[in-house]
Amino acid sequence: MAKVYRCQMTKLVTVNIKADSAEQAQEWLDTHDENDIQAETKRYETEYNDEVIGEVDEDAVIDITEEG
Repeated sequence: MAKVYRCQMTKLVTVNIKADSAEQAQEWLDTHDENDIQAETKRYETEYNDEVIGEVDEDAVIDITEEG
């Protein structure tokens, strides 16, 4: 019998930003997204992590079962 699993897909973008302070860099991060980084530079790193966290007793929102 099929079960429901909580899964997580994470994308981490790392970039070096020159700023007058950590607070200024954080403010820039708070008001921009990955598209802004891509528009500014090609020098950033992207990492992906996909994992099944565990079985849950909740309804599924995606059904990939063969009977599904």
